[in-house]
Amino acid sequence: VPAAELQTLTDLYNSTNGAGWTTHTNWLSGDPCDNHWYGITCDAAGAHVTEVSLVNDQLTGTLPSLSGLTNLQRFRVTFNQLTGAIPSLSGLTNLQTFAVDNNQLTGAIPSLSGLVHLQRFYVNNNQLTGTPPAAPASLLADNSALCPNYLSTPSPTDAAWDTATGSTPWSA
Repeated sequence: VPAAELQTLTDLYNSTNGAGWTTHTNWLSGDPCDNHWYGITCDAAGAHVTEVSLVNDQLTGTLPSLSGLTNLQRFRVTFNQLTGAIPSLSGLTNLQTFAVDNNQLTGAIPSLSGLVHLQRFYVNNNQLTGTPPAAPASLLADNSALCPNYLSTPSPTDAAWDTATGSTPWSA
């Protein structure tokens, strides 16, 4: 994989106490695609990381920048003990699923503009604040969750988030 992808995964391991994860098989050992790092899926050619799935794996600490994972399609780190802010998602134009629910994340939800393939967005059960950004038109109905958090309700209520969450209003 490209150096930027390897560095981003190394940063993820280091900033979330990778040595303390429940499972961290093969992490930091050679190429993540060739060495089958736990929770990492690569494209058919083994050239790019397309998925990070570290669900309920005892991740602690903060999420680093994910900008080096330009081919990332799915990012799932639900049911961990992550703190701090959600990093910028700009440049992750292939992202389809982003799931960081059931952590202890704080701060605002970053802009989702430019994420034209994003279909599922789960940030519920955190401690996020502020007004949610505009919902991408690509979000599937009933496949996102924003609450509970400490989010501000926009005025008028964002109908796109109502559709994406399957709740009217989305904050219900």
